[in-house]
Amino acid sequence: MNGEKKEFIRVCPKCGSDNTTAGSLLIQSSSCFSYCKSCGYEGIFPEVEKSKVEKFKKMLRRKR
Repeated sequence: MNGEKKEFIRVCPKCGSDNTTAGSLLIQSSSCFSYCKSCGYEGIFPEVEKSKVEKFKKMLRRKR
């Protein structure tokens, strides 16, 4: 590795938004469980490398 720390963000698997928050307290034991403030989706969110977020969003749009 080159020593650089990669940054990851949670992205909504339904709408592609990164406007998310941690899910309910009962299920926070899963670090990827979140709530999307844009579309209301609640569930497990993938953590995507920050530099690859746009590619992930394009992939979601193609699947619709």
